[in-house]
Amino acid sequence: MSRRLNGIKRVFRATVYLFFVLNSACVSSSGTNVFNDSVDPQKSKWFSVIVQLNLETMEKGREPEKMDADSKAEKIQAIQNAVLESLEEKNLAAKNVKQYRYIPFMALQVGEEGLAELEKDPRVIGIEKDGRSKPSNPPRL
Repeated sequence: MSRRLNGIKRVFRATVYLFFVLNSACVSSSGTNVFNDSVDPQKSKWFSVIVQLNLETMEKGREPEKMDADSKAEKIQAIQNAVLESLEEKNLAAKNVKQYRYIPFMALQVGEEGLAELEKDPRVIGIEKDGRSKPSNPPRL
């Protein structure tokens, strides 16, 4: 039981960490190109992005919070693979793919057409530009 509890604690910590890291720039997949103002497509062929996945597309009628860690990991992997396969079916390349096991995110690099396809995909609920940023200073008490 303690191993399982430790695993749940790790997943919770990773989720909280990603929430704070990603919350500043997450956008919905409503068709808005999040990179128009910062990246010139003529200069860069690839966009580094972090994609937030929608767990509810795989679990109709069952809340993702009530799933155990292993079944949640399986669902996350299935959604990640489905999104990557949909890009592949349309002959859109993705490179440097990083799939996370316990959190519904993945990091990858895609071209402009791949980015547009991700924005239209109902399994994707957020896309954020990946890259370096200044660390934030926590408030002092």
